[in-house]
This record gives sequence, structure tokens and C-alpha cells, in this order.
Amino acid sequence: MSEFTSGNLTLTAYKDQLDQSKLNYIKELNEEWVVFFTDDTDISDNVSDTVLHLSEQLPVLYFYNAEDHGWGYRIFFGRKCLASLDINYELEDA
Repeated sequence: MSEFTSGNLTLTAYKDQLDQSKLNYIKELNEEWVVFFTDDTDISDNVSDTVLHLSEQLPVLYFYNAEDHGWGYRIFFGRKCLASLDINYELEDA
């Protein structure tokens, strides 16, 4: 059985700007990073509406791990994707 995980990170400096009413879970990982999850965050090419809204005010790093299929991330700020990486294991031998 594969494990599929996705979530969001931002810097602890922006923690007070997170709208906690739209978040399922929020926790400081360390002195620099805060992880948070939303109802609409999943492994998808579609951008979470909550993440887009939050990115108007603060940078958000969305990440995912589709275990044996691949992993990746996207960085959002100002409702735009500024950087992304998608590693697809199924394309390695192509």
C-alpha cells in the first residue's frame, strides 16, 4: 500500500498571519518552519484555494510525496507559483 502525503510550510515569521479558521492543523516544526494542513490540500495539479488565498500575504511551500510514484513541491507568493519541482519515478527509465 502506498503512502500519499501533502502539506504546506511557511516561515515561523509568518505564523501570526495564518488564518487558523481555515486550517485543520498547524504546528511549528522548528525555529524556522511552520507546517499546516487545509481541507483542500491534496496531491493534485490543482492549487488549493486556501493556499492561493494565504499566498496573497505570505509565501507558502506546498509539498507532496506519492511514495513509489514521486514527490515534488511548489512555492507560492502573491497568488503565483514562483518555483516548482516534480520528480516522477515512473519516467526515470523512459
